[in-house]
Amino acid sequence: MAIRTQPGATVSLADLRAILSRLDSSASLLALNPAGDVLSRLTRQERFAAQLSALFGVFVLMLASLGLFGLLSFGVTKRTREIGVRLALGASPHGVRLFILREGLGLLLLGSLIGAAAAVGLVRFAGSLFYGVSPTEPAVYAVVFLMLLGAAGLACWLPARQAAKVDPMIALRAE
Repeated sequence: MAIRTQPGATVSLADLRAILSRLDSSASLLALNPAGDVLSRLTRQERFAAQLSALFGVFVLMLASLGLFGLLSFGVTKRTREIGVRLALGASPHGVRLFILREGLGLLLLGSLIGAAAAVGLVRFAGSLFYGVSPTEPAVYAVVFLMLLGAAGLACWLPARQAAKVDPMIALRAE
């Protein structure tokens, strides 16, 4: 039996037993459990799985950002002479930063397109895991892309800043 009360109202077990005995003398009240507690117990495993998935998602996002950072840092280190020549020929540090950022964000866009295609292809296997959200919800894909864009932007910024600080004379004399 479910009993609806006003929000914040307190109901005692004795009062409920008295009301129940007036309605049906053969019925008995064993326990009083708020709906929130019952719902919490029923969805405990699902919430744990969702929290674990979110934790793995954050870990994968950090790992991907670290990989992009390492790839771009390695590229900047290997292309120090090229960047020095660009700066010596008149490229602005801001232009060099944009060049490196564009390279990193291009990798993000390519990876996002491949990931979105794979997600749409695999959505029928994971459709039962989503409650209240369609697995093909465009807003979910948009939020994920924006999170990736933010993480990739941070991962690309340090190598781009490093490239913009290259001294053309030192870079040209290095080899």
